[in-house]
Amino acid sequence: MKFASQSVTTEKLASRQTLKKPKLEQLDSVLFKWFSAVRSEGKPVTGPMIVEKAKKFGQDLGVAESECNYSDGWFRNFKFRHGIRRLDVTGETFSANQNSAEKYKDEFEKIVADNDLTPEQIYNADETGLLWRCLPTSTLAGGGEKAAKGFKKKTKTD
Repeated sequence: MKFASQSVTTEKLASRQTLKKPKLEQLDSVLFKWFSAVRSEGKPVTGPMIVEKAKKFGQDLGVAESECNYSDGWFRNFKFRHGIRRLDVTGETFSANQNSAEKYKDEFEKIVADNDLTPEQIYNADETGLLWRCLPTSTLAGGGEKAAKGFKKKTKTD
C-alpha cells in the first residue's frame, strides 16, 4: 500500500493482481529518481542506459552482483512497477541558429569559390542520414508523459 501511494503513476497499478516490493528497495528508489530527473530534462533514456546506471548505483550502494543480476526480467519488472513504457521521439526541439548561419554564409561562399565546387558537390549532411552519435528515436517514459520531444540531430561537422 505504501509503494502504491508513493507511486508517480497509478496507471499500471490498477491492472495488477499483486504488488510485490522490489528486492532491493533502495536501489529501485534511487534508480527511479534518476530516471525521473533525466526525463524531466527532456533527455531520451534507453533500456541499456537504465541497466548501466542501475549497476553503478548498485556498486555505490554496496549491492553484490549475486544479489541482483540486472536481467531482462529485472528490467521488465522495474518498468512495470513504475509505469515506464517506450515512447517514440517526435519532432526537433532545436532548430538552426540563424545568427551563426548568417555569419558562416560568407565563409562558406569563400570555401566554395576557393575549391571551385559545383552545386552537385555540396551536401546537407543533416539530410544524408550519415549522423555521428545520433540520439535514439525512442525513449522510455514515465506514466505522466504523453509525448517526447526530439532534438536537432548533430552531424560530424556540427
